[in-house]
Amino acid sequence: VKNGFRKSPNTAVHILLDSSGSMTDSGLMLANAVCYAVGKALQGIPGVNLGITAFPGANRAKRGATVAPVLRHGEKLTARFPEIAYGMTPMAESLWWVMQQLLFAKERRKMLFVLTDGQPTDMTATRKALKMAHKIGLEVYGVGILDGSINNILPDASRVIYQLEELPAMLFELLHDVLTRKNGSCL
Repeated sequence: VKNGFRKSPNTAVHILLDSSGSMTDSGLMLANAVCYAVGKALQGIPGVNLGITAFPGANRAKRGATVAPVLRHGEKLTARFPEIAYGMTPMAESLWWVMQQLLFAKERRKMLFVLTDGQPTDMTATRKALKMAHKIGLEVYGVGILDGSINNILPDASRVIYQLEELPAMLFELLHDVLTRKNGSCL
């Protein structure tokens, strides 16, 4: 069976990319490139509905914005990717925004992949958002980039890379692992 699928995965996948001030320029550039490559690969799989959002979406022109939608569900991927942002890590607010987007996705299975290099600005609010995500049946996975803090947020559903070069293989492996097995968030 090509690509490990016997039938259409009927899955909405959303990638939430931390673009806060703590992400190094090279880390963010690589993460953007990896998101683009993953997006191209996922859009080639029938039955996968992809969305990509960067957070924070604040930049010098859009003060106060929390998210920057890069690819909305149902759109085709283009070379347009988020500019480097600055500021804190409003993960909780970003999670709530993505959950709203996924509620309207028609796919049976809904997954969220969080790529981050540190702690959210508000850990309590982030945990509340994740609790709700699990309650509504959203599978949430994390990838820590050069930082293991994601393990405090998603202890049973995260992986950490300690060298930037590991990011492409890790994200593709994680996506393959969770897309080719039935529901469940343990890795």
